[in-house]
Amino acid sequence: MSKKVSGPDQDLHARILALLDESRVMSLATLRPDGWPQVTTVGYVHSDFVLYFAVASTSQKSENIRRDPRVSIAIARDPADSGCTRGLSMAARASQVIDLDEVEQINDLLAKRYPGQAMFAPRGASAVVLRAMPTIISLVDDSRGLSRPEVFHAKAPRASHRFRKAVPSRPPDLAG
Repeated sequence: MSKKVSGPDQDLHARILALLDESRVMSLATLRPDGWPQVTTVGYVHSDFVLYFAVASTSQKSENIRRDPRVSIAIARDPADSGCTRGLSMAARASQVIDLDEVEQINDLLAKRYPGQAMFAPRGASAVVLRAMPTIISLVDDSRGLSRPEVFHAKAPRASHRFRKAVPSRPPDLAG
């Protein structure tokens, strides 16, 4: 997830970011207590490959992530829009964003992507702001002819991440 990507990964990195920029919603899969996956659609913003989204603090998604932070994300473009299949799946770990400086940066991203949209307010009792930190991203892009999935292994961002403060390495308790 570093901006310093070189070689063949540079093109893949750019195509993944282009898809994240073009799309506005993602399918988010979490694990229910009984082990069955639960998939819902949520809007998102992103900084490089880190995705941010909000959910109701009392939602099943929030409870599922509190218990098990592993999530799977799918984002796709409608083939009718581009004439080809383009999409990605992402294995990630989700955690609550509680740092107010990070929330401020997320709100800047939100204002650019969704003008007029309400800002994230993590201190409110009704919603939590979450970050999804990917470990593996698989891209399917048939714009260059039929393709096999291309896999990108993401590395956790360091203190040099775009935001002013380092992203915490341990997810905080969602109830907090």
